Amino acid sequence: MEKQEEIKPNGACQTVPDSRWSMPRKEHHHVGAV
Repeated sequence: MEKQEEIKPNGACQTVPDSRWSMPRKEHHHVGAV
């Protein structure tokens, strides 16, 4: 949690979406790609 808070302000677009968007993003790619 400490890392998320530290990166949140530094790169919220990379931490927040990376954790919540990375999962759905990869799943969508896998379903469409595979």
